Amino acid sequence: MLHSDRGTQYASALYRSTLRKNEELPDSTVVEVIVKLVSNPKFAAMMQEKISMKVDTSAIEQEIAAHEKQLRQSYSVKVRLMEEIDSLDPDDKHYIKRKADLDDRLYKMYDKIEDTENLLIAARAKKMSIEAEKLTAEEAAAELERIAKETARADAAYYQDDAPYLSDAEYDLLKRRNEEIEKRFPELVRSDSPSKRIGAPVNSAFGKVTHRFPMLSLADVFSVEEVEDFIASVKRFLNTESDIAFMCEPKIDGLSFTARYENGAFVQGATRGDGREGEDITENLKTIAELPLEIKNAPAVLEVRGEVYMSKADFLALNETGEREGKKVFANPRNAAAGSLRQLDPEITRKRKLSLFAYTWGEVSERVWNSQEDFFVHLKKWGFPVNPNNRLCRNIEEIESFFAGLTEIRASLPYDIDGVVYKVNDLSLIHI
Repeated sequence: MLHSDRGTQYASALYRSTLRKNEELPDSTVVEVIVKLVSNPKFAAMMQEKISMKVDTSAIEQEIAAHEKQLRQSYSVKVRLMEEIDSLDPDDKHYIKRKADLDDRLYKMYDKIEDTENLLIAARAKKMSIEAEKLTAEEAAAELERIAKETARADAAYYQDDAPYLSDAEYDLLKRRNEEIEKRFPELVRSDSPSKRIGAPVNSAFGKVTHRFPMLSLADVFSVEEVEDFIASVKRFLNTESDIAFMCEPKIDGLSFTARYENGAFVQGATRGDGREGEDITENLKTIAELPLEIKNAPAVLEVRGEVYMSKADFLALNETGEREGKKVFANPRNAAAGSLRQLDPEITRKRKLSLFAYTWGEVSERVWNSQEDFFVHLKKWGFPVNPNNRLCRNIEEIESFFAGLTEIRASLPYDIDGVVYKVNDLSLIHI
């Protein structure tokens, strides 16, 4: 799946058993790949199997049932851990140690649940691929209409209301079913298909900001092997056998933002919205201490883009306070960050503990950096926080090592991540 952004081609591929390989890239600039972090090795093996139309669906159904059972058990453990945390006595001299231990176990359980959900998605995707072959054109059209309406509703709940009613796994499954059917019936692809939609329209309660250069989302890659295939396609496009250096970054699970500076002064902030038009959150962004309001020796016009997030510890503290006061509690740190940043009253945002990382740019009057690595150097000079876990990898071995290492420390990171982003480092290679 290829997306064009500000003259930039974001090239990524959603790894599926029925993936159609891209043999070449269009004229491109920056190339990014997101890889889902899954600690369970069985998932990678499953995703690399080619789907056969002769697969026994009863075996797949047994596999689905096993994953569903594991999910139920994991959810029960999660609830028990949350109850244990709620029952702790703050006056107990061992309170801090016990709470830290329970918090750690709770987040490891979150990771286990996510891994199991991904395994469940893979199994259901197999079944859906087989079922798609059996649909008539009339049945396919009806199903595509249903999925379009359901994903639009889910997008509005997620992006506008910060109150998702579908889990990530359920949403991903809908999109996968949509893709399987569209592959089988390309003539039935709808204009409102989730394959053509990014985010959701802005909330009418906020002012609208038109992005001069679109903020587009990326699809997912679930296999390190698929990253190798992708890198090979980049080399073919660049007509080189030499190793290509990639900037590797943890993908923060938060809310994307863009911050516009004119003559060094912060003048406007916005959410991604639907990619073309976002919500004006200028005053809310100003409440985040990590965002510099003035920068020196910068281009006359500069848009810095990144992710606003809430740390795991601050998320748990916010929910504990909410429960005690009978207020809204959030499902995860991403929703907490989005709900806190998208407040009509900036004072509410100010009271929430939000953080951010900067990682890319939008409109710029004069680019004064020649690589992704150099851009991060400039970001630090201007006062923006940059993820310390970013790493420049010069070959596929280093890329795979980065992925494995980040997987190992994922549970211990103070914030949630949902992938790895790989960017071609040398901008001269991609003609920006």
